[in-house]
Amino acid sequence: WIEINPEDREADYEGQACDFDGRSEYDVGESQVVDLGMTTQFYGQLYDRITICTNGFICPGDQGQITNFQNWPLERGMGGGVGMIAPFWDWLDYNDNSRVLFFHDEDRGRFIIQWDRMRHHSGGNADLTFQVILYDHEIWMTESGDQNILFQYRLISNIRGQVEGIERERNNPFASVGISSPLGDSGLGYTWNNEYPDNCAPLENRRAILYTTSLNSRRNIGTIEGVVRDFETDRPIEGAHVRAGLGSVAATDENGFYRINNILTDFQMP
Repeated sequence: WIEINPEDREADYEGQACDFDGRSEYDVGESQVVDLGMTTQFYGQLYDRITICTNGFICPGDQGQITNFQNWPLERGMGGGVGMIAPFWDWLDYNDNSRVLFFHDEDRGRFIIQWDRMRHHSGGNADLTFQVILYDHEIWMTESGDQNILFQYRLISNIRGQVEGIERERNNPFASVGISSPLGDSGLGYTWNNEYPDNCAPLENRRAILYTTSLNSRRNIGTIEGVVRDFETDRPIEGAHVRAGLGSVAATDENGFYRINNILTDFQMP
Protein backbone atom coordinates (compact mmCIF):
# COMPACT_ATOMS: atom_id res chain seq x y z
CA TRP A 1 0.00 0.00 0.00
CA ILE A 2 1.28 3.46 -0.95
CA GLU A 3 -0.54 6.07 1.11
CA ILE A 4 -1.08 9.38 -0.71
CA ASN A 5 -3.69 10.98 1.54
CA PRO A 6 -1.80 13.81 3.28
CA GLU A 7 -4.30 13.65 6.16
CA ASP A 8 -3.00 10.18 7.04
CA ARG A 9 -0.18 10.23 9.59
CA GLU A 10 1.61 7.48 7.68
CA ALA A 11 1.32 9.14 4.27
CA ASP A 12 4.12 8.20 1.85
CA TYR A 13 3.34 11.07 -0.51
CA GLU A 14 1.09 14.12 -0.60
CA GLY A 15 -1.54 13.41 -3.21
CA GLN A 16 -3.69 16.01 -4.92
CA ALA A 17 -7.45 15.79 -4.34
CA CYS A 18 -9.88 15.71 -7.25
CA ASP A 19 -12.45 18.51 -7.43
CA PHE A 20 -15.38 16.39 -6.23
CA ASP A 21 -18.03 17.47 -3.74
CA GLY A 22 -20.54 14.58 -3.79
CA ARG A 23 -23.31 16.67 -5.34
CA SER A 24 -23.51 15.49 -8.93
CA GLU A 25 -26.54 15.95 -11.15
CA TYR A 26 -29.00 13.06 -10.59
CA ASP A 27 -26.62 11.70 -7.91
CA VAL A 28 -24.85 9.29 -10.29
CA GLY A 29 -21.20 10.23 -9.68
CA GLU A 30 -18.55 12.70 -10.80
CA SER A 31 -15.53 12.52 -13.09
CA GLN A 32 -12.41 14.59 -13.71
CA VAL A 33 -9.71 14.53 -16.39
CA VAL A 34 -6.12 14.74 -15.10
CA ASP A 35 -2.70 14.82 -16.76
CA LEU A 36 -0.46 11.88 -15.90
CA GLY A 37 2.85 13.72 -16.33
CA MET A 38 3.98 10.59 -18.20
CA THR A 39 2.63 8.17 -20.80
CA THR A 40 1.33 4.68 -20.22
CA GLN A 41 0.29 2.05 -22.76
CA PHE A 42 -3.08 0.31 -22.50
CA TYR A 43 -4.25 -2.20 -25.11
CA GLY A 44 -1.53 -0.96 -27.48
CA GLN A 45 -2.45 2.73 -27.23
CA LEU A 46 -0.45 5.43 -25.46
CA TYR A 47 -2.15 7.83 -23.07
CA ASP A 48 -0.94 10.90 -21.17
CA ARG A 49 -4.29 11.73 -19.57
CA ILE A 50 -6.91 9.74 -17.69
CA THR A 51 -10.45 10.33 -16.46
CA ILE A 52 -11.08 9.51 -12.80
CA CYS A 53 -14.63 8.69 -11.65
CA THR A 54 -16.02 8.55 -8.12
CA ASN A 55 -17.64 5.22 -9.00
CA GLY A 56 -14.39 3.32 -8.56
CA PHE A 57 -12.84 3.32 -12.04
CA ILE A 58 -10.69 5.31 -14.45
CA CYS A 59 -10.89 5.63 -18.23
CA PRO A 60 -7.91 6.30 -20.52
CA GLY A 61 -7.83 9.70 -22.18
CA ASP A 62 -10.14 12.69 -21.92
CA GLN A 63 -13.65 11.40 -21.17
CA GLY A 64 -14.93 13.88 -18.62
CA GLN A 65 -18.61 13.04 -19.17
CA ILE A 66 -18.22 9.40 -18.19
CA THR A 67 -19.70 8.37 -14.83
CA ASN A 68 -21.25 4.92 -15.51
CA PHE A 69 -22.71 4.20 -12.08
CA GLN A 70 -24.27 0.90 -13.25
CA ASN A 71 -21.54 -1.72 -13.43
CA TRP A 72 -21.31 -4.64 -15.86
CA PRO A 73 -19.01 -7.65 -16.50
CA LEU A 74 -15.71 -6.29 -17.79
CA GLU A 75 -14.65 -9.55 -19.44
CA ARG A 76 -17.48 -8.99 -21.92
CA GLY A 77 -15.93 -5.67 -22.95
CA MET A 78 -18.79 -3.82 -21.24
CA GLY A 79 -16.79 -0.88 -19.98
CA GLY A 80 -18.85 1.62 -21.91
CA GLY A 81 -16.91 1.11 -25.14
CA VAL A 82 -14.38 3.72 -23.96
CA GLY A 83 -11.86 1.57 -22.11
CA MET A 84 -11.96 1.07 -18.38
CA ILE A 85 -9.60 0.24 -15.51
CA ALA A 86 -11.82 -0.65 -12.57
CA PRO A 87 -10.44 -1.62 -9.17
CA PHE A 88 -13.98 -1.37 -7.71
CA TRP A 89 -16.68 -0.26 -10.14
CA ASP A 90 -19.96 0.26 -8.30
CA TRP A 91 -22.44 2.98 -7.46
CA LEU A 92 -20.43 4.74 -4.75
CA ASP A 93 -21.15 7.72 -2.53
CA TYR A 94 -18.72 10.57 -1.99
CA ASN A 95 -19.40 11.99 1.50
CA ASP A 96 -17.84 14.66 3.70
CA ASN A 97 -15.05 12.29 4.74
CA SER A 98 -14.34 10.97 1.24
CA ARG A 99 -11.44 11.91 -0.98
CA VAL A 100 -10.25 10.82 -4.42
CA LEU A 101 -6.57 11.65 -4.82
CA PHE A 102 -3.81 11.20 -7.38
CA PHE A 103 -0.02 11.46 -7.33
CA HIS A 104 2.70 11.20 -9.97
CA ASP A 105 5.71 9.46 -8.42
CA GLU A 106 8.25 10.63 -10.97
CA ASP A 107 11.23 8.95 -9.28
CA ARG A 108 9.65 5.51 -9.59
CA GLY A 109 7.77 6.08 -12.82
CA ARG A 110 4.25 5.47 -11.56
CA PHE A 111 0.91 7.25 -11.15
CA ILE A 112 -1.26 6.45 -8.13
CA ILE A 113 -5.02 7.03 -7.86
CA GLN A 114 -6.65 6.50 -4.47
CA TRP A 115 -10.34 6.36 -3.52
CA ASP A 116 -10.40 7.14 0.19
CA ARG A 117 -13.30 6.47 2.59
CA MET A 118 -15.94 6.06 -0.08
CA ARG A 119 -19.25 4.36 0.74
CA HIS A 120 -21.68 2.11 -1.11
CA HIS A 121 -24.65 4.05 -2.44
CA SER A 122 -27.04 1.68 -0.71
CA GLY A 123 -26.75 -1.18 1.73
CA GLY A 124 -23.30 -0.48 3.13
CA ASN A 125 -22.01 1.52 6.08
CA ALA A 126 -18.28 0.74 5.90
CA ASP A 127 -15.48 2.86 4.42
CA LEU A 128 -13.95 1.76 1.11
CA THR A 129 -10.31 2.70 0.45
CA PHE A 130 -8.50 1.32 -2.60
CA GLN A 131 -6.00 2.25 -5.32
CA VAL A 132 -4.96 1.71 -8.89
CA ILE A 133 -1.34 2.24 -9.96
CA LEU A 134 -0.25 2.92 -13.56
CA TYR A 135 3.34 2.76 -14.81
CA ASP A 136 5.46 4.95 -17.08
CA HIS A 137 5.90 3.62 -20.61
CA GLU A 138 9.41 5.09 -20.84
CA ILE A 139 10.65 3.30 -17.71
CA TRP A 140 8.60 0.15 -17.17
CA MET A 141 9.29 -1.62 -20.45
CA THR A 142 7.54 -4.88 -21.27
CA GLU A 143 7.64 -7.31 -24.16
CA SER A 144 4.09 -6.41 -25.23
CA GLY A 145 4.53 -2.68 -24.65
CA ASP A 146 1.55 -2.55 -22.27
CA GLN A 147 2.49 -1.59 -18.73
CA ASN A 148 1.42 -3.47 -15.61
CA ILE A 149 -1.67 -2.30 -13.73
CA LEU A 150 -1.87 -2.81 -9.97
CA PHE A 151 -5.02 -2.76 -7.81
CA GLN A 152 -4.59 -2.45 -4.03
CA TYR A 153 -7.22 -2.66 -1.32
CA ARG A 154 -6.83 -1.22 2.17
CA LEU A 155 -10.50 -1.30 3.22
CA ILE A 156 -12.98 -3.15 1.04
CA SER A 157 -16.37 -4.84 1.29
CA ASN A 158 -18.28 -6.19 -1.68
CA ILE A 159 -21.98 -6.12 -0.80
CA ARG A 160 -25.12 -6.92 -2.73
CA GLY A 161 -26.74 -3.50 -2.37
CA GLN A 162 -30.38 -2.68 -2.99
CA VAL A 163 -32.39 -5.63 -4.33
CA GLU A 164 -35.90 -4.22 -4.71
CA GLY A 165 -37.62 -1.16 -6.14
CA ILE A 166 -36.26 1.60 -8.34
CA GLU A 167 -32.85 1.58 -6.63
CA ARG A 168 -32.37 -2.06 -7.66
CA GLU A 169 -33.36 -1.27 -11.22
CA ARG A 170 -30.54 1.28 -11.42
CA ASN A 171 -27.85 -0.76 -9.69
CA ASN A 172 -26.54 -4.24 -10.46
CA PRO A 173 -25.70 -6.23 -7.32
CA PHE A 174 -22.10 -6.28 -6.10
CA ALA A 175 -19.14 -4.56 -7.77
CA SER A 176 -17.20 -5.18 -10.98
CA VAL A 177 -13.41 -5.48 -10.94
CA GLY A 178 -11.21 -5.71 -14.04
CA ILE A 179 -10.24 -3.97 -17.27
CA SER A 180 -11.84 -3.54 -20.69
CA SER A 181 -10.39 -2.37 -23.99
CA PRO A 182 -10.91 1.12 -25.47
CA LEU A 183 -12.77 -0.48 -28.39
CA GLY A 184 -15.14 -2.27 -26.06
CA ASP A 185 -14.50 -5.61 -27.78
CA SER A 186 -12.53 -7.43 -25.06
CA GLY A 187 -11.73 -7.33 -21.39
CA LEU A 188 -10.42 -9.20 -18.39
CA GLY A 189 -12.75 -9.45 -15.42
CA TYR A 190 -11.84 -10.43 -11.88
CA THR A 191 -15.33 -10.42 -10.39
CA TRP A 192 -18.91 -9.41 -11.15
CA ASN A 193 -22.09 -10.25 -9.22
CA ASN A 194 -19.83 -11.72 -6.50
CA GLU A 195 -18.69 -14.45 -8.89
CA TYR A 196 -14.98 -15.22 -9.32
CA PRO A 197 -12.95 -17.48 -11.62
CA ASP A 198 -11.75 -20.63 -9.83
CA ASN A 199 -8.20 -19.32 -9.49
CA CYS A 200 -9.16 -15.88 -8.08
CA ALA A 201 -9.33 -15.15 -4.34
CA PRO A 202 -12.23 -12.98 -3.12
CA LEU A 203 -11.69 -9.29 -2.45
CA GLU A 204 -10.56 -8.50 1.08
CA ASN A 205 -8.54 -5.97 3.03
CA ARG A 206 -4.80 -5.83 2.19
CA ARG A 207 -5.28 -7.70 -1.10
CA ALA A 208 -3.50 -6.69 -4.32
CA ILE A 209 -4.27 -7.70 -7.91
CA LEU A 210 -1.69 -7.34 -10.69
CA TYR A 211 -2.60 -7.18 -14.39
CA THR A 212 0.44 -7.97 -16.53
CA THR A 213 1.31 -9.14 -20.04
CA SER A 214 4.88 -10.21 -19.17
CA LEU A 215 4.49 -12.93 -16.57
CA ASN A 216 6.99 -15.29 -18.18
CA SER A 217 9.73 -12.66 -18.33
CA ARG A 218 10.11 -12.96 -14.56
CA ARG A 219 12.05 -16.19 -15.16
CA ASN A 220 14.99 -14.25 -16.61
CA ILE A 221 16.04 -11.68 -14.06
CA GLY A 222 19.33 -10.53 -12.67
CA THR A 223 21.06 -7.97 -10.48
CA ILE A 224 23.01 -4.81 -11.34
CA GLU A 225 25.50 -3.41 -8.84
CA GLY A 226 28.43 -1.00 -8.89
CA VAL A 227 30.10 2.03 -7.38
CA VAL A 228 29.55 5.67 -8.34
CA ARG A 229 32.67 7.82 -8.19
CA ASP A 230 33.50 11.46 -8.81
CA PHE A 231 35.09 11.76 -12.25
CA GLU A 232 37.79 14.19 -11.14
CA THR A 233 38.67 12.92 -7.65
CA ASP A 234 37.73 9.25 -8.00
CA ARG A 235 36.09 9.43 -4.58
CA PRO A 236 32.84 7.48 -4.00
CA ILE A 237 29.68 9.56 -4.04
CA GLU A 238 27.07 8.97 -1.34
CA GLY A 239 23.39 9.53 -2.03
CA ALA A 240 23.60 9.34 -5.84
CA HIS A 241 20.46 7.93 -7.50
CA VAL A 242 20.99 5.23 -10.11
CA ARG A 243 18.03 4.45 -12.35
CA ALA A 244 17.60 1.38 -14.54
CA GLY A 245 14.68 0.22 -16.67
CA LEU A 246 11.41 -1.09 -15.22
CA GLY A 247 11.21 1.71 -12.68
CA SER A 248 14.16 0.49 -10.63
CA VAL A 249 16.00 3.13 -8.59
CA ALA A 250 18.76 2.75 -6.02
CA ALA A 251 20.69 5.24 -3.88
CA THR A 252 24.39 4.79 -3.20
CA ASP A 253 25.67 4.25 0.35
CA GLU A 254 28.62 5.96 2.04
CA ASN A 255 30.98 3.90 -0.14
CA GLY A 256 29.21 4.86 -3.35
CA PHE A 257 27.86 1.31 -3.71
CA TYR A 258 24.43 0.49 -5.17
CA ARG A 259 22.50 -2.65 -6.05
CA ILE A 260 19.35 -3.05 -8.18
CA ASN A 261 17.58 -6.41 -8.13
CA ASN A 262 15.04 -8.01 -10.47
CA ILE A 263 16.33 -6.63 -13.78
CA LEU A 264 15.31 -8.37 -17.01
CA THR A 265 18.39 -10.00 -18.54
CA ASP A 266 17.08 -10.95 -21.99
CA PHE A 267 14.72 -8.09 -22.85
CA GLN A 268 15.03 -6.53 -26.32
CA MET A 269 13.32 -3.39 -27.51
CA PRO A 270 10.93 -4.05 -30.41
